[in-house]
Amino acid sequence: MVLLFFMRMGAKSIRLISKSNSKGSMAIRILIVDDNTDLLEIMDNYLNSFDYEVSTTENGHDALEMLELAPFEIIVTDIKMPMVDGMELLQNVSKKYPQTSVIVATAFSEEYSYMDVINAGAIDFITKPFTKGEFQAKVCRVVGEQKLQKKLHQDLIEQEKNEEEKLNMQAIIYQQEKMASIGQLAAGVAHEINNPIGFITSNLGSLQKYIKKTVGLC
Repeated sequence: MVLLFFMRMGAKSIRLISKSNSKGSMAIRILIVDDNTDLLEIMDNYLNSFDYEVSTTENGHDALEMLELAPFEIIVTDIKMPMVDGMELLQNVSKKYPQTSVIVATAFSEEYSYMDVINAGAIDFITKPFTKGEFQAKVCRVVGEQKLQKKLHQDLIEQEKNEEEKLNMQAIIYQQEKMASIGQLAAGVAHEINNPIGFITSNLGSLQKYIKKTVGLC
């Protein structure tokens, strides 16, 4: 199911999509940010064949406002844009939304290098102009890494849960063994107490006869 609607921020129109993938769960959410509307549409079309939920906007300012409304797993952003450029957007995302991966799309002639954007927090860099295959490969690699990270995180949580359950079971077994030891100790003490009493009781008649016999001799 796909829900498509538009919202306006300032003078710009922002396209938002809510989509479930073929398995019924929510799709990976991707935000594309570029002031070149033609390229924005091209990148959007490049991702249409995948089970992604793609939204678009034309500047970094609107992108930050959209991030406040809902999270995105991936942002693909241009560098040179009005209001808030791609580098400022990248820095804000790295600081406020560390779980969001940013791919920077820029031209050879622009002032920032590959290392500039990587050091600022980008997960990857793609140079304009790029082919459909190049763009899809970049996005798919990041999606794969995010899925792996989520799986590892879930496995870690499951492992910690299993360790906690194991420790709880060990504590229960230890407590049961402790109670059993106390029971055995109590039974032993009772046995030691009961034995002298049994001896005295069983020989009390003989003792009485002995006492009477001794008195009769006096």
